Amino acid sequence: MPLGSSEFGWLDSSVKRMPPLPQFISRRPIEQLDLSRRSYNALKKRGIHTFGDLLEVDDAELLRLPWFGRKCLAEVHRIIHELVFASTEGSDRGRVLNANLGYPTAPCSPHSSTDQSVPQASNGGWVIPSLVKGDLDALVDSLDFSVRVSNVLAALEIKSVRQLLTFSKTTLKKAKNIGRKSMAEVEVKLFECLSGRSKPDVSLGTRDFISRMLASLAQRDQSILADRYGLWDGVAETLQDIGDKLGVTRERIRQVEARSLAKIRRRFGLPLAKKHVVSRVQRVISKDFDANCGVLNEEELIAAMADDCTFDEATLAVAFLQDVHGFKGDLFAACLLSPEEGVYCIEPSILTAYAQVLEIMKGLLDKYKKPLAEARLWHELEAESAGVGVAGGMTLGRRILAISPALAQWRNGTVVLSSWSVFRRRDAASLAEAALMVLGRPAHFSEIKQKVSVLYPELGEVDERGLHNRLMARRDKFVWVANGTYGLKAWGLKKPPYLKERLAQLLSEVRYPLPYWYLKDKVLEVCNCRESSVRMTLDLNSKVFKKFENDQYGLREHYEKRRP
Repeated sequence: MPLGSSEFGWLDSSVKRMPPLPQFISRRPIEQLDLSRRSYNALKKRGIHTFGDLLEVDDAELLRLPWFGRKCLAEVHRIIHELVFASTEGSDRGRVLNANLGYPTAPCSPHSSTDQSVPQASNGGWVIPSLVKGDLDALVDSLDFSVRVSNVLAALEIKSVRQLLTFSKTTLKKAKNIGRKSMAEVEVKLFECLSGRSKPDVSLGTRDFISRMLASLAQRDQSILADRYGLWDGVAETLQDIGDKLGVTRERIRQVEARSLAKIRRRFGLPLAKKHVVSRVQRVISKDFDANCGVLNEEELIAAMADDCTFDEATLAVAFLQDVHGFKGDLFAACLLSPEEGVYCIEPSILTAYAQVLEIMKGLLDKYKKPLAEARLWHELEAESAGVGVAGGMTLGRRILAISPALAQWRNGTVVLSSWSVFRRRDAASLAEAALMVLGRPAHFSEIKQKVSVLYPELGEVDERGLHNRLMARRDKFVWVANGTYGLKAWGLKKPPYLKERLAQLLSEVRYPLPYWYLKDKVLEVCNCRESSVRMTLDLNSKVFKKFENDQYGLREHYEKRRP
């Protein structure tokens, strides 16, 4: 396709006599062109290996290639225009090409209209656009250089685009381990960066931001990623579904997905996504700081990302960004500060204050081992936070209660720890345990049943007999205190001794006979038995107890040892 032949009738004879394209453009391998797989395979089979080879073949010959149609030809036309325009920006050739194709023409002077000042050293060798739109202070790591080029630039201590422009091409060519292919790579990617086509603007909405990321891929790869993540129809398709639609295997779709994600990851990196997320969060926090206290939960963050799309679309967009950067965990945690799982902030001072107030609230609940009324919690929190020098502890405490996964507010207005799983389960033992924790004291099983009905009204009428049976059976949780009365073993309560053991305990403590009326009263205080059972136990266990006159009893072992 010689320039000026067939459908490329843009150039007249005067243009043909202009200097040829730069070598770094004409020698560029077609692997580096934005070609579809079908076009690439057809050109390779024809023996076309570089961009210069492609320019030597006309349209008619290309259309005779197997599987190469009008769509592939239009793709080649687009790529030729982009590369020729990029290499001749601001020149006569570039203006002629753009005038014939209907594109805006660039000024003749390479610096007649610029957004940023370009170092003077760049005039000597680098091909730069007439209008510099890229960020000169951008890191060279963001330009997606190969490992070889990255190592050379690191050895020369070149960290930004501005520093790279201060090096002439001649100086860079003399560097160790860099050749013609690497120099061509630097020129192409440097021009893309200066043209403003290398990175999307972080101030864009989430939809536009990701669309600009996808624009760096071939059209088919864009479509595959959009279908895979549901961008922007909200329907995430499987590998098999996409493969069936395109007539290829699911493995091929998986390879395209992995390759496309890796390309975006190398080109844009985490810093760009981080800037975008932080800009969205800063806008929401500053808008209503008095209400959010500088912290947001995950749902609020996704809502902040949904500035030009729906909440569901923003959720899928976050999943896409997370996979782009290869995070196993949380994208927001990698971009923001996180005092606890699911809660995020930007300022380190807010992170510290949040952690301190949360620890105080958890410590108060651990101290009392039971739910606390909200008014009492705020009263004690105010005193504790003032003691450690946390300003605004009350306001931050209310915000923490609203978003922290570590705390939960009960139906009756009390506050509990989420780790107290007893408040989430619905079996009879857990219901009784929750009721006793709220009561804070041993209670009769009928009172426990009433408390369960108040805490869990959706359960309806609770089976009193079944509840009582669980209180008696679960000795690992509940302790029998008196007739029908139970407490929690976690309170340090112990099961009352049996009648015989209680009598032996009372008599062993004093080592002298005690009257029956005294023993009876002390036994009935803790033992679940009738009054007559005390007398029967003393009289029927004559080997253990010895009866004395005046209706007194003692332990037989105390008096048998005194015999000579």
